Amino acid sequence: MVIVGVSSCRLGLDELPLYEETEIIKAWGLKREVVTTTVQEKERTTVVQTKLDSKMVSNEIDAENKIVSIVFEEDVDLTNIIIAVDISRGAIIEPLEDSNKLGIVANWTNPQKYLVTAANNDFKKEWTITISKN
Repeated sequence: MVIVGVSSCRLGLDELPLYEETEIIKAWGLKREVVTTTVQEKERTTVVQTKLDSKMVSNEIDAENKIVSIVFEEDVDLTNIIIAVDISRGAIIEPLEDSNKLGIVANWTNPQKYLVTAANNDFKKEWTITISKN
C-alpha cells in the first residue's frame, strides 16, 4: 500500500481578507433586440444588446438605506429591459420573494428586492431596486 499526502499549507503566509461588504456599487440598464438583416439574399437573425446609458435620466445608489433608483427617459419600455449590477468583492446577490433575476429581460415596473450576502457569509443586507420613467 502506498499513501501519498499533499498539502498546500505553508507557515508564514499572510492571512487573506474576509470580505464583509454587502454593497451594490453600480447599476445599469440594457436593451436586447432581435434584428433580422438580409445579406446576399439570405436572412440573418442577430440578438443585439445595447446599454441604455443615453436613455438614463438618473442613477442613484443610496448605500445607507440600501436603495438603487434608476430613472429612464419616457420612451424606454420598462417591461422589456435588463438590469445589471456590480456588487462588493466576493459577495453574492439573489432575488427575494418574486423579484426578477438580474441580467435577464424582465418587467421592471415594480420595485424589486434582493439579498446581498458578504463573501464571509456573516453579513447580509436587503436592497431594493426601483426602475421608473421621467
